[in-house]
Amino acid sequence: LEMQAGVTKTQDGLQIRGARVYETEYIVDGISAQDPLAGTGFGVDVSSSSISSVDLITGGVGAEFGGGSSGVVNTKIREGGEKFEISGSYQTDRLPGRDAATSFNTDRAELALSTPIPWTNKKLTLFTSGSVYFTDEYFGRQASQLRSSLFESNPEFWAPRQTNSYTHTVKLAYKLASSTKLTLTNQHSLN
Repeated sequence: LEMQAGVTKTQDGLQIRGARVYETEYIVDGISAQDPLAGTGFGVDVSSSSISSVDLITGGVGAEFGGGSSGVVNTKIREGGEKFEISGSYQTDRLPGRDAATSFNTDRAELALSTPIPWTNKKLTLFTSGSVYFTDEYFGRQASQLRSSLFESNPEFWAPRQTNSYTHTVKLAYKLASSTKLTLTNQHSLN
C-alpha cells in the first residue's frame, strides 16, 4: 500500500493524501478494524495467506465505508473453496553453519486450510489460517524474560524472543442462494 501514489508510511501508520494517520479507515470483511485509541489500523494483524484482496480507496469514499475521510484500506478474507487445499510456509534468517550473531534470530511460519464442509453439498465452506512470527530484531534482547498476566504458567513458550506475534483467522461461508451468502469471520491476534 505504501508504494501507491498519495500514500506515505510513517512510524505511526499510513498517511493518505497528506491527512493524519487516524483519518484512514481500516476495514476487514466489512467491519472496522480501526484502533479506537490510536486511530490506526494496527489493532488487527492479518496473515498474508488469509487475504483474498486489499483495496485502497483514496478519494470519493462511499458511505458504506464509514468515517475514512482521507481514504480506506479495505481487506477481504479468503473463503473456503470447492475442494480441500492446505498450504504453508516457513522462513528463517538463521542458516546452518552460520554465526548466530549475523542474524536477527527471526522465524516466520504460516499454515492455511480451505475446504468444503462434508454433507453440505459444498454450500458450507471453511477457511482457516494461522501464523507465528518471532524475532530478536536489530538490537537484541533488552529484558531477560517478560512476564504475562494472561499466561503466567509458561511465559517462555508464549514469548521466546523480543517480538512475538500469533494470528489466527477462520471464516465460514454458507451459500443460501445463487446471489446470497452468509459469512462468519473471526480474526484474532496475540502480540
